[in-house]
Amino acid sequence: MMSTGYKHKSGPVCLACASLKEEIESLAPENLMLKFYPIGLHESPALLNQALQRGILQEGSDRDVILAYGLCSRSTVGLFNPGGKLVLPRSHDCIRLLRGTGEAQAGSYFLSPSWVRYGRTPLQEREKLIKKYGKETGAWVFENMFRHYRRIIFIKTLDSGESVKETLVLARETARQLQWDFMVERGSTGLLERLLQCYWDSRDFLVLAPGQRVEESMFFRS
Repeated sequence: MMSTGYKHKSGPVCLACASLKEEIESLAPENLMLKFYPIGLHESPALLNQALQRGILQEGSDRDVILAYGLCSRSTVGLFNPGGKLVLPRSHDCIRLLRGTGEAQAGSYFLSPSWVRYGRTPLQEREKLIKKYGKETGAWVFENMFRHYRRIIFIKTLDSGESVKETLVLARETARQLQWDFMVERGSTGLLERLLQCYWDSRDFLVLAPGQRVEESMFFRS
């Protein structure tokens, strides 16, 4: 279910993926209205696009809208805000908002505290498929869907707290049961913080004028 966190009704609004929920709530300024969307919407870019555009039209009247989403399988292409600026990171996915300029890691599946808490781990995906198709077929479907992954990297974005400990344990257990490698990577939330604090004078962000639509080519321009 979509959740909304109101701090004050003035200032911009941020529409964000729940995969960033705990990090955003710890970094957001007091005047930023927060609205989170389920991680599962990523499975249908068209539905995610519709949900975001509806949210922009509902919340963006006479105010700027921040999208804590990247290109995300083209789910943000075509979005526009008629009532103010539309700002989003020049990123291909949400992971960069937690890793900064971290190097690509082939064969790695990334998890974070928010992703573990509000999304599904690969182990939970396997259990879902087995329940749907039966043990043998479900396991076969999972192996084909996740055949490129053999490592889980847990992005540690929060310094302490029970949430970090609990989600770290779950991520490690996921890797153990799948017989994948496991490692912890120190996250970098600087890009996310600048997005939320409205420090947008950088090529790291797309800042669109009122009514201007997001184009896929914008994410690739130097």
